[in-house]
Amino acid sequence: MIPRGCDLLIYFYTKSVQLVRTDGFIAYITQNSWLDTDFGKKFQEFIVANTNVKAVVDSDYKHFDTANINTVVTFFVGNKLKLKKDNKTFFLKYHKNFDKISYSFSKINVQRHNEEDISTKIFNQSNLISIGYKWGLLLSSDKEFMDILQILHDKGEKIQNIKEADVQCGQGLNLTKDYLVDKKITTIINEDALIPIMTKTEGALYNLKGTHSFLIDKYKINKSQTEQIKQMNIKIFNSQITRKIPPSLILPRGIGRHFCCVNHLGSYSTSAVEIYIIPSDEKNTDVVEKRLWVFLNSSLSWLIREMSGRKNLGGGMLKAEATDLKQFEMYLNLDYNTCLDLFNILKNRNIVKSTDEIYSKEHKQLDDFVFDFLGLTNVQREYIINKLKLLIKNRENRATTR
Repeated sequence: MIPRGCDLLIYFYTKSVQLVRTDGFIAYITQNSWLDTDFGKKFQEFIVANTNVKAVVDSDYKHFDTANINTVVTFFVGNKLKLKKDNKTFFLKYHKNFDKISYSFSKINVQRHNEEDISTKIFNQSNLISIGYKWGLLLSSDKEFMDILQILHDKGEKIQNIKEADVQCGQGLNLTKDYLVDKKITTIINEDALIPIMTKTEGALYNLKGTHSFLIDKYKINKSQTEQIKQMNIKIFNSQITRKIPPSLILPRGIGRHFCCVNHLGSYSTSAVEIYIIPSDEKNTDVVEKRLWVFLNSSLSWLIREMSGRKNLGGGMLKAEATDLKQFEMYLNLDYNTCLDLFNILKNRNIVKSTDEIYSKEHKQLDDFVFDFLGLTNVQREYIINKLKLLIKNRENRATTR
């Protein structure tokens, strides 16, 4: 019932649903992180099945000066009600402080209110699970975004459903810093004992050609070298006790800058979002890799990650998990030769600040290629760019304002 790794608040939610009377009313004010997490998605399925979800009320405003968190208010009625097909659930996003808005939540569906004050979405509760998206996305999305997701749904495939290759998503190695060494260590060990690992030092790249940090392969050093390394308080990496393999593509998990990086170096990463393309046919593997690389570097992909990731971390950062990629159709049957051309154009340069990168000549070429394939209108294209810029700027500003 309670998902692994969940926040403490889930225990309170779950217990209240168990204890409430058939006509009882539950209201909670909590941090809003569960709207966008994996454990939150599982919990959302639980409460839809066990209580009447009346409303989820989010806000752009930080209401508690003493806590660096964003809050959400949730309202439920009853325990295991026999839900009617037309039971309505309200997803409300307040754009001003609650005390500055006079509209009554209980009458929100019949009152006229200013859309600049409150964004309102109404769903049949019976459809909340079949929609398939986390509630954080439902709260933050608008009609234009949902229309574009529908186009993507019609023309793309989810990563886990790609037919040409076995493709999986995961997270990089969660290692402490004492595993990481630089090339100076080659004064006591051979260079072939070093395993490259991508860290934040590499920055935002389209193509990984080298790393600043390395792991020491336990099986490529002798006993004398092992003792020397241990005396230096460096930990040695044992590749045989992890099921992790070097990924084909690497994306940031804590996003300060958007990118998707091709990894032909055979490097690991530190806690990044990783995509593994399991080899079957070498040609198919490269086709799948380049098609994914193109879409994941498009402004549409960056916008999806902005909309679906956790934005309550502070410091202008965004946390987007590997499993978030599985919600969306991110694999398009793009022309392989054009994908390869775009990769060759971009592979030798770093990515600048995201809000500047989207206007670079090369990125515009990549965007036009993706947008043309999806058949997006000029209005939809402009929406993607403007919305992406707005979300990044708002996220960065939220770190310093209340």
